[in-house]
Amino acid sequence: MPSIVPLPSDLQNIPGIATSSSSTTQNALDLVRALKAPADPPHLPGPTKIQIAQAAWNNNSFYMPNKAETIAEWILTRLLKDKTKDPKTNPLLDIQYWILLEDVLIKTDARIRDKAWLIPLLNRIPIAPIVVSFVSLCSQSAMPAPEAIASRCLSAIWPLAVPKFSSEALLECYGALLDYAATRNAAQTSENLASLGSHVVRSYRSSLVNASNKKKLYTSFIQNHLQSWLEYTASGLDLADSLGYYAAGIETLFNVDSLRSFQEQHAANAFEKALLIIASARPDIVLEPLPRVFRSHSQAQTRHRAALYGQGSKQTAGSTTEQARSASMMFFALCETILSQVPETESVWKVRAALLLIVDQEGLLSRSDESSANVLRCVGDGAIGSLGAQLQLENQEVVESILAALTMLTRIDYDLIPFALNRVLPILVKAPSTLKSASKYLQQLLEYHTKTRTMDAYVISSLQAFTLLPSANNIRVIYTTASAGPLLHHVYMELLSRSVRNYLTPGQVLETAQNIIQQLVILLDEWRHAQDGSTAERPQKKRRLESPPEYSSLTMVKFTLVASSAAAVLSYLPLHSLLPDAQQEVRGLIQEALTGFASHFKAGFKAIEKKQDAWGWQILLVAVFRFRYTLVTASILDLHLEIGEKTVSRMFSCLKTEHITSELRIEIIRSLLLEVSQGRCDVAPVFDEALACIAREQSADWTGGLYTLDTDDRQVSVAVLHLLCDKWLPLFHQMASDEQIALLIKIFQQILRDAQFWELNRLRDTLLAQIIEKTSPLDQINLAKIWTQKAAARHAFYVSDLFPIFEVILSTPQECLSRETRNSLFQRALAADAIVTLGSKDSAFSDEHLTLLVYLREFIRRTITQSSVEHTVAGPYLFHLIDSLSSTSDSNSQLASLTLELVRTLMSSVISAASKHKDTDIETLIQRFLETLRSATGDRSSPKSHLAAAAIFVNLLTSEHKFSHFTDTVIEHLRDLQEQLYAAILPQVTTQDGLEPVALGLWWHLLALRRWLNVDISRTPLVATKLASRLLSSSAETVALEVYSATLAIALEELYLDVPDRSRRLDFVVAAYLSFSRIVEAKDALDEALSKASKSLQVEDFDGMLDAVADGLKDEILPAEALLTLIHLSSLLLHNSPEGTLKVVQKHTAQCLTVFVNRSVFVNSTSLTLKALELVSRYFSDRPSAIRSTDVASAWSFIGHCLAGSPTHSEKTSTAIFQEVISVIGTVVRLRRDLVLPTLPLLGFGLHKLILILRTLSPNLGATQSKMVSDTLPRWVNATDPVTAEESKSLARLLTTITTKTIVRTHTSSNTETQKADSLARPFSKHADHVLSAYLAALNDPLCHVSSAIRKELEPGLFALCEVMGEQNRDALMVALDSGEKSVMKGLWRAYEKQRYVGKG
Repeated sequence: MPSIVPLPSDLQNIPGIATSSSSTTQNALDLVRALKAPADPPHLPGPTKIQIAQAAWNNNSFYMPNKAETIAEWILTRLLKDKTKDPKTNPLLDIQYWILLEDVLIKTDARIRDKAWLIPLLNRIPIAPIVVSFVSLCSQSAMPAPEAIASRCLSAIWPLAVPKFSSEALLECYGALLDYAATRNAAQTSENLASLGSHVVRSYRSSLVNASNKKKLYTSFIQNHLQSWLEYTASGLDLADSLGYYAAGIETLFNVDSLRSFQEQHAANAFEKALLIIASARPDIVLEPLPRVFRSHSQAQTRHRAALYGQGSKQTAGSTTEQARSASMMFFALCETILSQVPETESVWKVRAALLLIVDQEGLLSRSDESSANVLRCVGDGAIGSLGAQLQLENQEVVESILAALTMLTRIDYDLIPFALNRVLPILVKAPSTLKSASKYLQQLLEYHTKTRTMDAYVISSLQAFTLLPSANNIRVIYTTASAGPLLHHVYMELLSRSVRNYLTPGQVLETAQNIIQQLVILLDEWRHAQDGSTAERPQKKRRLESPPEYSSLTMVKFTLVASSAAAVLSYLPLHSLLPDAQQEVRGLIQEALTGFASHFKAGFKAIEKKQDAWGWQILLVAVFRFRYTLVTASILDLHLEIGEKTVSRMFSCLKTEHITSELRIEIIRSLLLEVSQGRCDVAPVFDEALACIAREQSADWTGGLYTLDTDDRQVSVAVLHLLCDKWLPLFHQMASDEQIALLIKIFQQILRDAQFWELNRLRDTLLAQIIEKTSPLDQINLAKIWTQKAAARHAFYVSDLFPIFEVILSTPQECLSRETRNSLFQRALAADAIVTLGSKDSAFSDEHLTLLVYLREFIRRTITQSSVEHTVAGPYLFHLIDSLSSTSDSNSQLASLTLELVRTLMSSVISAASKHKDTDIETLIQRFLETLRSATGDRSSPKSHLAAAAIFVNLLTSEHKFSHFTDTVIEHLRDLQEQLYAAILPQVTTQDGLEPVALGLWWHLLALRRWLNVDISRTPLVATKLASRLLSSSAETVALEVYSATLAIALEELYLDVPDRSRRLDFVVAAYLSFSRIVEAKDALDEALSKASKSLQVEDFDGMLDAVADGLKDEILPAEALLTLIHLSSLLLHNSPEGTLKVVQKHTAQCLTVFVNRSVFVNSTSLTLKALELVSRYFSDRPSAIRSTDVASAWSFIGHCLAGSPTHSEKTSTAIFQEVISVIGTVVRLRRDLVLPTLPLLGFGLHKLILILRTLSPNLGATQSKMVSDTLPRWVNATDPVTAEESKSLARLLTTITTKTIVRTHTSSNTETQKADSLARPFSKHADHVLSAYLAALNDPLCHVSSAIRKELEPGLFALCEVMGEQNRDALMVALDSGEKSVMKGLWRAYEKQRYVGKG
């Protein structure tokens, strides 16, 4: 008999249980009666049912058969029955129920699937209504909901309950989740509820595939959940869960059954009505996802076209595709209907442009589909109508979207917009220059007319667009707007000119030129008649030259705009394609027109001389001058026109008139320069006019367009300067006088950066002469006196005088300076440095002072490093720089780094001279320098600059020179120096706040100096551990970056001291590197310090550090970031290993490879895989002779793991891993062929896998098909992000390496002359077919393809495999191939045979 169980203390107050007999069974029955009682709580006063159940579950001494099943059934039943209650009393929102349910189902020893009673229970109690009610309450209730714990419980039991759910129930669950997601963003959704949502979506999509009532689900989805789905889709989330929600809706709307019903009018109307109703209230949630839905519909039609349209017996080839496209265009018409009901805004036109882009990309419009073409024509007509209206309203964003739609319509089919040129181009004339879509539209028009060879029609239409300009009150505004418009933009004009030259046919050239000139003549005649009419109305005695009225000025504006566009066409006519007679006819036509236009010069200049407001006359002259200049300078036309002396004289007179426009002034100067180049005009007055304009004050506000120039002389100055530099600088150099050249040098300096300037010897020599002259007063300064007194007297020089001079000197190439000039400028730069630094000693440096010092010291640095000048002032100038560091280091970081570099250079020269025992002057110089360092370090309050200089000095001394190179006198001075430094720095590094970077850096170098001088170091304290402790306990923001590298360097230097526990000390060094490497900015300095110290480590210490790194790589507790750092540290140590450590290096490499192979983390983490491969690749490249057969075997094993297929993949393909694998394999193939021979099958396996990685998924694959391909790819390859042609090129290079003859690199093969170069071609011939079969399988796989770019880059490698394999192995391979692979192989072999060299020349 079972023992009697006493009543639990927390159930003593439960009526029935407390008074019952001691039988356990009776207690269990009373508990069930209490839970099933009609009232809650069962007895008043007393605990509630949930409290009773919780108490019974928590007390393990309370025995009850099937207690978990009883409580779980009661909870689920309660949740199901009371799901419609008020939220305040609803158990779905009561966390007590979910906590108990989690305890019963999840927080037990047995897995949930092992509970045999659970599945029958879930079959009795449906979970779907609970999920729907709970999610609905979470989205509607303002009360806090137990989302996390409830989602965990429902997610746990969902897989067990879902097989019994109907598709309708799953749709309700999916709809509830859509409602919830539509009311909250992703950030507000708990992770657990998102997990539950993913379960529901997957289950619904799986059920939908096999559902027999898809039409019913479609109707229910449209009626109840479409708005929530659209709202969630409009959020634009690209998360995996969001894509699943979207895909579930698409599969409901556009499955085969629903698409069939779509062909019925009532089904399509239902969907359209639902969208219209939603769009009327919430247009934003309909417009945003509409293009995405349209694309999905098109893809669904394409995917299911065989099932939808391939059932009839009269179907022809390609008819199903045409029907699918027609159905997609019907959906486009539905979308257009929705857009037409929404008020016209920017978003509407953006959506319309996106829909048209999909039509173009998917190729949905068929030539036979006239109804769809009519829909697109209506869209085009509406776009053109809206374009003009929106331009008048200045809605630039809307105009951009309309032009984007027009561009897409033109790309789909040019004929969709009838008379597009005559309707759109006149509107674009008035468009602002900031429209980006306008240039794309014009480019699309040009592309069409170049393909159809109708450039003549396009040119005439574009010119006629300017003639349709409407009249307005302000003609000048029209002129400026049209000149800046897209039809005259320089990029478009260049494209138009290039298109005319390349695509205008020979039969169109003469006619095009005639039409252009006729258009210009018509405008001139119209203007002349308007002018004559205005003057004929006046009495004859009062007749005089006047400016034309406003309407005639509009005619001149049209003429100017047409002439600008016509010049771009006529100057690029393809005369080379015509016969000589035809060429002469075209030239004669153009020359005759230019002569006729030039006849208006006289009248125009007379009107300007009368000082009238002859703006119309001035733009006429601008147009004629510009037109004439462009055509005369066109080499293809080869025109020879003289402007005449009288006209030149009038042009000079016009330039002296003040009220002419700046645009006319520029055109006159340009035309005069052209006349000078042809020898038809005096040189001096033209250059004087140009220089006079340039000499005025300049402004940087000019945008580059002549039409924007006003009467501001500063803009004219910049324009003339640009004109001179762009075209006429060589002419100026050849023909200008010395005075004019000198004036030009004084005016502008930006041309000094142009290499062309320094090749013009007259300009260059004049400039250098002026520099020598301007800086000559600096020769009077006594440098020795100034540096001795450390004070500079007042001089005639000011910073404003020196600043532009040395700015020019820095721009001067060193090759252009003679030895004498360089030495002279060097001495003067030293003097200028002295007077600027010491003259401002008592006051703060201004920004101008600091910039000048940067110029001076950069020139001094270049002179010292690039020339062979001997500098006798190196020592004094060195001390001067050290003294100035304290005053300039905090003011300008660029100046401080430049000064330290100069100090390092000068110190190196001083120490090198001392090591050669040249003379006593150098020894004296070193003595003075050491005395300066003593005075600097002896005082605790000395500036940091002296300590930094001392650190540089000690570092250069110990790293670049040996003890035996110096005399005894110098050694004694150095011993004194180290004693003073030791006494001064030791207190600073041992104090609690001893984290001063300068002091720590000097202590590091001081330890090296004491070892270099063979000083007794037995009593030197160990401070690295304490420094690291203080460093790690301090905030990273308060510690200078230099402290980390200095502390690590000190720890490494202390290895040469008497360390009690060296193994522990080596572990500390590795741990310090790991800790400090977390500071990304300090990592480079840490690597530099470690690399420098590693080369001089003792063999035992080096071995110990590598052992510590290996132990860390084996540690399974360390995170991935620490493992990355350890691999990087291992690579650094191996690369910078000391001499005599070959066996140590080999041992450590073998340990690393073993760890990489045995630990899955190095394959599962993309970053760790890449880092490990980098280590192997670098080791194999650096030490090929040290590679052992075991290393190659381990490397093959690791590469095999890296290339193995994986069910999970990274978000983005790591092409770097691909390159590193190729690098590893290529290194061993090239350098250690002897070790590859025993492992040729592994080589073939690796190449086989690499070729398979080049595959790309075929479009429109399902999830299952995509997974079939992706599972064969490594973890670091994402099937949706394929590798590029660059990786294919690298693989081809590796394959060709197999046939390349090389010499094996081993320790026993140092004499390469006696070795015979060989390749792997012969031994690898038996394995080449396995590699080639991967390529054949990839090309013949229906689920994937290899792009043409990848195939093209891979060809050399495939040809190398064909060469290696030979015909016999090829025939053996052909037997095992299927028909598709055989055809690919035959084509490949034909290409190989075609390019193979057969020895005939």
